[in-house]
Amino acid sequence: MPSLPQSRYLFNKAGLINLNNLYKFNPDLQLRANISYLYDQRRQQYNKFSETYLPNQTIRYAETQSNAINPQKLRAQFNLNGNAEQYYLNNNLVVEYTPFKTTSGFVINNVAANQVLKQETFDLSNEFNYRKKLKSDDVINLYSYLNRTTQPETLNITPGLNADILNNGNSYLGLTQYIKLPTWYTNNYASFAFVKNNFVQTYKAGFNVQKQQLNSELYRTQNNQQTEPVTGSTVNDLDWLKTKLYTEATYEYTNDKLKAGISLPLSYNQINYSDALNQLDNKLNKLFINPALNVKYQTSTENYVTANYSFRNDLGGIDDVYRGTILKNYRSLFSNDAPIAESKTHNVGAGFNFRKAMQMLFANLTATYSDTELSTISAYNLSNNIQQKIVLPLNNHIRSLSLAANASKYLFSLKSTVNAGVSFAQSRYSQLQNNALLPFNTQTISYKAGIEAKLTNFINWSYNANFAITDNKAMIADGIETNFKQLRQQSSLAITTVRNVYLNLSAEHLFTRQSSQPDLKYLFADANMRYKWLKMKTDIEFGITNLTNIKSFDAIYLSANSLTTGTYYIPGRVAMLKATFNF
Repeated sequence: MPSLPQSRYLFNKAGLINLNNLYKFNPDLQLRANISYLYDQRRQQYNKFSETYLPNQTIRYAETQSNAINPQKLRAQFNLNGNAEQYYLNNNLVVEYTPFKTTSGFVINNVAANQVLKQETFDLSNEFNYRKKLKSDDVINLYSYLNRTTQPETLNITPGLNADILNNGNSYLGLTQYIKLPTWYTNNYASFAFVKNNFVQTYKAGFNVQKQQLNSELYRTQNNQQTEPVTGSTVNDLDWLKTKLYTEATYEYTNDKLKAGISLPLSYNQINYSDALNQLDNKLNKLFINPALNVKYQTSTENYVTANYSFRNDLGGIDDVYRGTILKNYRSLFSNDAPIAESKTHNVGAGFNFRKAMQMLFANLTATYSDTELSTISAYNLSNNIQQKIVLPLNNHIRSLSLAANASKYLFSLKSTVNAGVSFAQSRYSQLQNNALLPFNTQTISYKAGIEAKLTNFINWSYNANFAITDNKAMIADGIETNFKQLRQQSSLAITTVRNVYLNLSAEHLFTRQSSQPDLKYLFADANMRYKWLKMKTDIEFGITNLTNIKSFDAIYLSANSLTTGTYYIPGRVAMLKATFNF
């Protein structure tokens, strides 16, 4: 999708029915019901060109795509809420059915083909939360969440692509893939909070369970219409069971100057997964302690400093362990050859907040650093026509640093608020592509400035500008280097012309520069007028978007060592009349 708001690139062929009702049993207990149905039809056309730069080669592919997208969603939600002096109750029941179909005609590197993706997702969930305040001012909390999801999916591709990989070099008619991933998940806990003077102690105990079954099959259809499984490991029948027992103790202290808290979560994690077809039968047992500490100290009446530290262990999911190859789309094959992914993350941060309320001056400085150690890495085998990913066991790190400074000031004489800020972000990580392990360093410096002004009693004006510079470099001799600059400016004018009539004018300017590509410049403008018809409890609104009538949008996407440029066809000038009734 282009880096634009949906209102700019979606063609308006959607319909929505939304029904709501509120029933009050008594002043403290009420039931809200909502039923909605969305039907949408989208047409999308774009051209894309991608380059991936490796030490000894450059992978390129050009693509043209025409998509017909048909999402639907039927949703029902029932919320029971009780809010009294001594208790709080909230129960939320949601049922969703989301059929989705995408038909794509595409040409990749001068080879034409078609893809049809059908998905039917059913999601049923119930979330229950109950808190009660005891006579001692202690608080007990009960929580339960239950979720059932089914996600059947069918993918068809015609004619057959990448015959050298999928059909021993012989031409064939096409591919068909079936995937099912039924899932059960529940999380339940009870907590108890003790309050005494400046201290609050909270103790929690609970468990969660995730049960999934991944079934996938990949078939090819030969030129004689015979259908057969694709040779190699392309079938999954994987059972997954993940259970977690956990407790947590939290201690908080608060006085006039200091607020400090420490959390000590302890969890026992057990994972069992098996797939007889792929000779897979493994289990994992892990005991984790994930402490967290945060401190806030009031250096003066208005100013304060903060500091925090946390350590977190995480385990991967079913997507990290399936062995049979799964076709993600017509040019992507994914599989795994590693145990469950594990990560360990240290996070540390600090900040200073400055304010002068009487002078309406505010400023803050923040700094954060994180170091994540991963036990697996995604290895990509790239060619001009296809990418194959396999997850392998290899320890690697992602290290990130970010610094930011922001300030705002209200100018009394001009009845305006001005703001400015600067931020720096850096990440160091590794990628494994075509058997080359490359360490990368990515840096982004961003600047922003803005103003919100009251020009007259009936005219308000705002302006915001953001300028970002991104540099990527492979940390080896003669390493690959890419850079990207973008300026985004937004301005709006809000006018109250006569009583109950409101006029809004807005504009957005985008400027993008990348060293090996021509500059991109766009100016979007919109106008909107709204009349509040108080007697009829109705808002009548007329708007025109994309006054400059831009019908195609070029976007540049830059990552560590790849550059992708895409041309998207978007609606031109669009006018809309809308009435909103309240009763």
